[in-house]
Amino acid sequence: MNWRRLVLVLGSCSVLAAGCGDDGPTSTGPTGHWEAIGNLNNILDSWTRLINYNRGIMFTWAKNSVTYVTSALALCMAITIPAGYLLANVAGWK
Repeated sequence: MNWRRLVLVLGSCSVLAAGCGDDGPTSTGPTGHWEAIGNLNNILDSWTRLINYNRGIMFTWAKNSVTYVTSALALCMAITIPAGYLLANVAGWK
């Protein structure tokens, strides 16, 4: 494993650990320690809040993103495939 993968894996683990930290005894905010994993129910609670945000608007955003990307890809392919075919079959290019 090279050092770039190691940095990526350790960074990802620290972000995951920070996301499920416990609020501590005062409940005034996070403890500030990235290694305070705490209760894993915090992850489930976070995902539940994201899913229920504005009656599931995140799924509409995801659907719109997929629609735009698919449309742009189809348009680009519809333009570039015939252009490539024409350039490849022009008598001066062979």
